[in-house]
Amino acid sequence: MARMSQILKLITVIAFLWLFVILLMNIFNSGHSYHYINVERKLQLQQQHKLHTMQFDNKPKSAGEPKDSKEINLDFNVTEPSITDLVPELQKKLPNLPIEFFYSPHNKTLEKFRNCAQYPPIQMLNFYNTYWQTFHMDGSIFQLYGAYYDERPESGPVVRILAMTNHQQNEFPIIYCQLWFQDDNRPFISTITEYKIIWEPSWGVKPNVYYPYLMTCEVPKNSNVTGDTTPKAVNVVGRQCDTASNSLRVIYEKPAESVEKHDFAVCVKGLDFPYEDLSDRLVEWLEMLNILGVHKVYMHNLQVHANISKVLNYYREKGFVEVQDITLVGGVQQPEIEHWLIKSYPLNKRLNELIPYNSCFYRNMYKYKYIALLDIDEIIMPKDSLKSWQQLLANLQTYEEGKNCPLGFPSLCVANAYFPSKEVPVRSNPSYMYMLNHVYRLKDYTPQRYYVKCLHNTRQIVTLHNHYPFSYLNTDCKPLDIPPAYAQLQHYRKTLSKDDNKEIKDHILVLDESVDRFRRLLLERCKKVLKDLKFIS
Repeated sequence: MARMSQILKLITVIAFLWLFVILLMNIFNSGHSYHYINVERKLQLQQQHKLHTMQFDNKPKSAGEPKDSKEINLDFNVTEPSITDLVPELQKKLPNLPIEFFYSPHNKTLEKFRNCAQYPPIQMLNFYNTYWQTFHMDGSIFQLYGAYYDERPESGPVVRILAMTNHQQNEFPIIYCQLWFQDDNRPFISTITEYKIIWEPSWGVKPNVYYPYLMTCEVPKNSNVTGDTTPKAVNVVGRQCDTASNSLRVIYEKPAESVEKHDFAVCVKGLDFPYEDLSDRLVEWLEMLNILGVHKVYMHNLQVHANISKVLNYYREKGFVEVQDITLVGGVQQPEIEHWLIKSYPLNKRLNELIPYNSCFYRNMYKYKYIALLDIDEIIMPKDSLKSWQQLLANLQTYEEGKNCPLGFPSLCVANAYFPSKEVPVRSNPSYMYMLNHVYRLKDYTPQRYYVKCLHNTRQIVTLHNHYPFSYLNTDCKPLDIPPAYAQLQHYRKTLSKDDNKEIKDHILVLDESVDRFRRLLLERCKKVLKDLKFIS
C-alpha cells in the first residue's frame, strides 16, 4: 500500500509539472504571437508610408511647396526694420506729413520743454483721416491737406496751405503759422495773411459744407535762420505759443538751377472707378498724351478696378505716371461707401477734387513750364499740321504778341468739343481704340469759358478750378482763349447736358478726324502695352 501511495504521488507531481510546462508554452506562444503581430503591423505601416512617399515625390511640386512634410514654408529671414529704415518709405506714402523732419537727428534737440510753441509729438496730431489733419478755431473747423513753399518773385517767399473749412463768414480769426527749419530749435511765427476760396461764391455757399481754401503765411525775410532758409514743417495754431495738434511737411521740390524745366505735365483728380474697367481707354489716353509731348502725368487715386491698377503700375514703372492715393473730406475710408457718397453728393466731390488739382500744381510748378488739368476722357488736340503741344505754343507766339501781355498769359485755354459716345461709325480700328473709333463731334463748341481746359503758366497761377484759373499773380492779363483753328478740347463724354442732347437729337454732328493723324503710331503703341499687360494676345 505504501508503495502504491508513493507511485500515485509521483504521477501527481509529474502531471502538475506537465501542466506547468504546457502553461508556460502557451504563455510563451501567445506572447510571441502578440509580438509578431506588432512587428508585422509596423512593417506594413512602414511599407505603406514608403509607397505614399514615393507617390508624393513623383507629383510635381508647386513653387514654394515644402520638400518635406516636416518643413514649413515661411519667411524666417526677414527681420523687422527699424524706424530709421522705414522713414523714407513712410515719407513716400504720406508726402504731406513731415516724417523725415520729425525723425531727423536734429529733431531730438528741439526745445520740447519750453513753455512756448513746442513741436508736437507725431502721435498727438489730430488726424481727420489718413491724409488730412484737423484744426479747430472759434467754432470753425479746418481740414488741413498740404503745405507748399512758393518763392516766385511776384509772391514769395510764402508758405501756401491747402485746406477745406466749414467757416462761412467773410472775416477769419487771426491764425498763426509756426514755421520749423532744419537747423533751428525754435519756430518762426507769422500770421496767415490771406484766405483765397477756391470756388466761385456766386455758385452758392451752403451751410455745413467744407469749401476749399488756399491760406498764405509769410516766411520772415529778416529771420535769423542759421542753415537752410526753406521751412521743413508748418503748424497752424490759434495762439502763438500753442502746442499744435497738426503739422504739415512744407513741400519744395525745385530742381537744381542747371536743370531746365520740362514743357508739360498733366494733373488728374482722384480716380473713382471701383467697378468700371476702363483699362483700354486709359492706355489710349496716356499714349496719346505722350505722343503730344507731355512729360509726365500725375494722378490721384480713390479706388479703381484691379485692371486699372495694373495699367497705372505699368506706366509708373516706365516713369510716365506718378500715382498718389487720396481721401475725401466728408467721405469715409471704405471704398464701396465712399464711391456711393461720391455718386450721391456730387457737390462734395466737386469741392474735394479742387484740392488735388491745386496740390499737384504747387508740387510741380518748379519742374514744368505749363500744367494742364485733364480728365481721362479729355485731350487737348492741336489742329491741322500741329502735332504736339510744343508746336501749338510755338505757333501761338505770333497770336500772343498782338495781345500785349509781355509777362505771359496766366493760362492758354481751348474750346470744348463733345464727341458723343453713342455715335460710333463703322471703322477698321480695333474695338479697344475708343478715340480712333469716335470721330463725330457736336458741330458747335460750348460757349467761351464754358467747360474749357487750359495750359496753365506755372509762373503766374495762384489758384485753379478744373476748367480755368481762379487767381493769378499778373492781373494785367487774363487767360487767353485759343481759337479753335489752333486747338480744341476733345471731350469723349458719355452723358451730356439737356441742350447738348437736343443738338444730338437734331443730328447736328460733324466728322472730325483730327486724331487720325496719329492713328498708326497710337495703334502701334497701344497694342504693345495691351500685350505687355496680357489684355490682348
